[in-house]
Amino acid sequence: MSEIGLLSKTAGAFKIDHPLDPENMYLYHIFFESPDMMKVNNGNITTDASWEATIELPAYFEALNRDYRYQLTVIDGQFALAVIADKINKNRFKAKTDLPFVEVSWQVTGIRSDPYVESNRI
Repeated sequence: MSEIGLLSKTAGAFKIDHPLDPENMYLYHIFFESPDMMKVNNGNITTDASWEATIELPAYFEALNRDYRYQLTVIDGQFALAVIADKINKNRFKAKTDLPFVEVSWQVTGIRSDPYVESNRI
């Protein structure tokens, strides 16, 4: 018996043109479910003695994305605040905490805006 509208898969990946060199390079991504054509980047950083950390994103990040969303979570067992000190500019952004040497988990999402997606938006 078939079910209309049912999709079953074990995993998914795709290859796209590299936005900085679409004629010669590709990016390979695993996908997740979202109503948006979204890209996720994440990692962990530790702020310095000035209570800041600069997060470096891939060189293609701004060429591939728009409409950024940020999340920060303090993960080192102390009560501390973490904020975005500077938004994404030149493929980097800054986080700041209210104490020095605080470990922070970060996540940034962006809605893909490369030429292929703009002409084939879901």
